[in-house]
Amino acid sequence: MNDLFLFLRFLIPTLPMGFVWYDIGRITAAQLPALRALAERAVSAEMWLSGVQAAVIVGVFLLLSVVFLVLLHLHWRGVQGKVLKLGFVRYLCVFLAIALGLPALWECFWLVIDFFTHPKSVVIDTQHLITALCVPYISLLALHRLIANFRYTKKSEK
Repeated sequence: MNDLFLFLRFLIPTLPMGFVWYDIGRITAAQLPALRALAERAVSAEMWLSGVQAAVIVGVFLLLSVVFLVLLHLHWRGVQGKVLKLGFVRYLCVFLAIALGLPALWECFWLVIDFFTHPKSVVIDTQHLITALCVPYISLLALHRLIANFRYTKKSEK
């Protein structure tokens, strides 16, 4: 029973990462026909640019997948109360997760202010609202787990 609670303590805070990853994956899947068209035949400049755009989107999806995997590993070790040794690549992934949410935090701050000053000017779309709220949460989770990892490191050194 204790393992179930440990797993739930891990799973519930990481659900927003799943929502964001799914949304980005859906956008990436929509770009795959442009990549196929680029690979199959000689293309015009316009098709080439759309293929480059699709390649960048796929690259961002793969990069965020690695960032989320590192953050999941850091979170899992934190839930267990253990230290995760952070090298350069892991630090870079955690800082990318934090940097991903900083503009979203800024926009959410101004959205709340705009909502209270001009409530009719804010249009709420449920799917995009969920993703927009999950991105800052991921940033805060990464910051929290980074600080907790430093605390666990200092505890284990004593």
